[in-house]
Amino acid sequence: MVIVMLLVMHVGPFASLWVAGSAAGRAAALAAWLATAVAYRAAGESFRAGLGAPAGALLAALAIARSTAVTLARGGVEWRGTFYPLGELRAFVRGDGGRPEAAAGGTSWRAGEARSLGGSP
Repeated sequence: MVIVMLLVMHVGPFASLWVAGSAAGRAAALAAWLATAVAYRAAGESFRAGLGAPAGALLAALAIARSTAVTLARGGVEWRGTFYPLGELRAFVRGDGGRPEAAAGGTSWRAGEARSLGGSP
């Protein structure tokens, strides 16, 4: 979804310059591209950075797509020489800390931690 939004929001107006069927369509696409550059300037960036936003968004979309493909093909992420399988990462995001007993319906480590601190799970 992020890739689609990058392409639609940043590359779309620029690409529309070439695919618009009429002069009015090309003028609207040019206005949208220039509006992006003006918005960059208003945000404290340079006008030229705004003009280059379509190229940057395209590169970012390609990097995200490649990273996703490599991660899925490998079945995990390698970070600083350590491989993290997707199953463990998903378990951690679920909040069970990647503990097998928590994933199997056992007591979560957080519940035990809360009890040791005098709280209730």
